[in-house]
Amino acid sequence: MIGKKTGKVVGYSARYKRCRKCDVAKFKKRLPTKHKCRKNWCGSAKSMEPDMIVEILKDAKKKDTPVITLIGDDDCTAFNRARCEVDSCLEKVSDINHVKKNISNRLHKIKGKYKELSVKTITALIKSFSFMLAQNKGDSDRIKNSLPSVVLHQFGNHDGCGDWCQMKNKPTAKHRNLPWGADLKDENLKKDLLKVFTDLDPGKMSKLDSSNPNESFNNTVRSKAPKDKHYSESGSLAHRLSAAVCQKNEGYKYVAQVHEELGLSPGIATTVTAAIRDKDVNRKRTVAKTKEFKLQRLKLKSQRSSETRSHEIREGDTYCSNVIGMYKFYLYVFNKNLKKQ
Repeated sequence: MIGKKTGKVVGYSARYKRCRKCDVAKFKKRLPTKHKCRKNWCGSAKSMEPDMIVEILKDAKKKDTPVITLIGDDDCTAFNRARCEVDSCLEKVSDINHVKKNISNRLHKIKGKYKELSVKTITALIKSFSFMLAQNKGDSDRIKNSLPSVVLHQFGNHDGCGDWCQMKNKPTAKHRNLPWGADLKDENLKKDLLKVFTDLDPGKMSKLDSSNPNESFNNTVRSKAPKDKHYSESGSLAHRLSAAVCQKNEGYKYVAQVHEELGLSPGIATTVTAAIRDKDVNRKRTVAKTKEFKLQRLKLKSQRSSETRSHEIREGDTYCSNVIGMYKFYLYVFNKNLKKQ
């Protein structure tokens, strides 16, 4: 759990389904030696997250640190459990990236029915949806009235568009994000798209926030405890998780602080390296917030996608189900015609 304003970890927990010493003792049919057993979970892996969230919220309540709003995705039952077991007045705010991902998944499901609904068109819809949310944040009524305009904008109807639409005062202008800049035409596609966007809850859409700090912390944990390495049967994972929390809250200088706490000299190289890395992290964080950096990132992503699509069209089918069988058949036909000649 990360504080919204501080950006620091204010609570964390871990679940262990196994203990190596207990498993070895059970295999050898003897009592395990005295040890600090890490096993604290017997349920399924899917139910770990809700249980940990409830535990963290209870710990925060014991320390007189009330949690009013919980920002997160809608993938688990953690919020319902937190309301029942911790605080019935807890407010839930959904993550904007997960909301856009869910909408994108719904659009991809109907993609096969319509030729006009390409990947580029789906990207344009999500982009317009993001602009609309950003300019109507906190106003559920305006969002409710503006949701249909996200779809109608792609079909050339800009009457209900907000300030995010640059074509409102330029009817002859072309779309920047649609293929060939042309309006969409299929009326059945329009009905299905309107259903996708008008089914959204305006109240929920008006209070979206981001859980990117948690994703950033997950990357830090992944660097110290990679998923292809098994650390969860001993105390190793707990130490690595604690190190990730220290790095998130204090920066790379936490290594020198731990040395000093233990009465050890951190060394000049450790201190200098930590200072350089912290400086580099702050520089990247500052640059990543600039408009120029974000535009350049989108431009490069668009170039990569365009290059990939053009190469795939020229190359044909090179990787798909049963592609070897297809080429064997073509080779057989070629050899048969060659013998006839």
